[in-house]
Amino acid sequence: TPFALSLSNNELSVLPEWMAIPKVMKRCTALDLSYNKLIKYPDWIKDCNNLLKLSLRNNNITHIDKNIFLENKHLSYLDLSFNKLKKADFYLFNLRKLQHFDLSYNEIEESMPSDFFRGNYRLKSAHFEYYGYELFNINFQYTPNIQNLSLGGLDIGNILESGLGKYIKKG
Repeated sequence: TPFALSLSNNELSVLPEWMAIPKVMKRCTALDLSYNKLIKYPDWIKDCNNLLKLSLRNNNITHIDKNIFLENKHLSYLDLSFNKLKKADFYLFNLRKLQHFDLSYNEIEESMPSDFFRGNYRLKSAHFEYYGYELFNINFQYTPNIQNLSLGGLDIGNILESGLGKYIKKG
């Protein structure tokens, strides 16, 4: 039987061992680990093949492995906002059902790959508020269904001059 699990607001820095049991977590469709003190992205999440919604909002995560999302093909909602991520070099291209992505309020120090959203044709909402780095290289041609693009707190002048300019109405 599928189930949703919320362990938000528990000040967890380490997750309970039972969560790493594949037989249990393969049935999880929604996982909310927001508002904790996690430093490391839980590697076992890659084995949660039926996960539709994942929120790791407001933790202390600094790094995410490049291939961590390869098996999460059903993921439609991914919130990594308010962490301490330094890079956004992980792959999302296999997340063909992704509709909502939030990377706001991180400490990104490098530009994202231009094809970061390759394959994310269903993406409707992307959030980069106070992202921490310029978004010059992102190619949004892979996201023809984008309806909500949040860029608050960024240097909007530079964004308009980049490839993103055609997605933003001036005046």
